[in-house]
Amino acid sequence: MIHQYLEFKESKIHGNGVFTNGNLKIGERIERSYYTVLDVELEKIDNITRNYVFSYPKQGDKLSLVWGFGSIYNHSNHPNIYWYYDGDVIVWECIKNINKGEELTHNYKNTQRKR
Repeated sequence: MIHQYLEFKESKIHGNGVFTNGNLKIGERIERSYYTVLDVELEKIDNITRNYVFSYPKQGDKLSLVWGFGSIYNHSNHPNIYWYYDGDVIVWECIKNINKGEELTHNYKNTQRKR
């Protein structure tokens, strides 16, 4: 499930990103992304793929590759979305109101929330 307001386009932050073409409210769910757990260490992943993996604490130091827009959201020190694992998906939700035209961002270091 990807929210109907989300769109992929060029970003001023880095390359491409995910933007909203409508207003989103705090707490609103914007995506449920499937992921694949990788059975390989970070050092053995090529440099391009390395930019798109997430930690997967449910299985020690494993990594996951996220599908959908999950691997496209750019980084910000002032993010407007966060994510958490929920069974076989990663759920993305707004942590503040987001206006039409804004880019959706999360903090690569600390926006996973525990549920």
